[in-house]
Amino acid sequence: MSASASPTANPTVPLYVVATPIGTLEDIGRRATRVLAEVDAILAEDTRHTLRLLEHLGVRKPLLAYHDHSSDEVRARVLGRLEQGESLALVSDAGTPAISDPGYRLVRAVQDAGHAVHPIPGPSALTTFLCASGLPTNTFRFVGFAPRRSGELDEALQAWLNAPETTVLFESPQRLVRLLTVLAGLDPGREVAVGRELTKIHEEIVRGPADRLLDRFRSRERVRGEVVVGISGASPREATGAGVDELRDWAAALAPTGIGTREASRVLAQQLGVAAREAYQAVLKARGE
Repeated sequence: MSASASPTANPTVPLYVVATPIGTLEDIGRRATRVLAEVDAILAEDTRHTLRLLEHLGVRKPLLAYHDHSSDEVRARVLGRLEQGESLALVSDAGTPAISDPGYRLVRAVQDAGHAVHPIPGPSALTTFLCASGLPTNTFRFVGFAPRRSGELDEALQAWLNAPETTVLFESPQRLVRLLTVLAGLDPGREVAVGRELTKIHEEIVRGPADRLLDRFRSRERVRGEVVVGISGASPREATGAGVDELRDWAAALAPTGIGTREASRVLAQQLGVAAREAYQAVLKARGE
């Protein structure tokens, strides 16, 4: 479909996957606005939330609930509407549907039924954060939301810290300090970026060592807004690591210098290209702590 074509002009009625603002309503695109105004109905994660967007746009359309708990029966009803020639748009509460979102199940069902799926691009918390994070973006992995269980979180963070590429994840504001606490315990010097309230008045995007970001957010009475976290990838030398003897000798040499444990571990990690958590443990062992 060309950018100027009407959704209802296509004889094989597709599903439109429409990106919506993640904070500032002005970020809605003109094409997205037009599609929402022309389709027969809109599938929304939270109909009340989407209704506020439509009121802002001056659009009045029937809203149908589609969310994480929608069943196969609900998807079958959506397919039935498409078969009857109704044009439909899928939106999430914010950003691009089907990105860490149950919308992908509907996309697959619509495609498997022989219908086209047309993306209407626009805001995404993932790319909005990455472009302003200062972290390397030539390669990155997106892992969705961080695990809630402590053991699973520890295991996931270990894997992400060993990955060569930047890792990006979503986290709730209530669990941000817990995540940073675990991360700083594993690798206090690893460069991390945190973004919250993206595109809103109180937008905040900060970058620095994990332990410093932990101090920053732990000092607050409350963290507000949806959060995106980026973890820089391991360097090639971190992935292979320095030899045990070399690491031990450097740690022993730094022991009598009077440099604090945390600072000594940073120096060691920088000089040898090892993970900060390994350097930290080596310094502790050398000092008998």
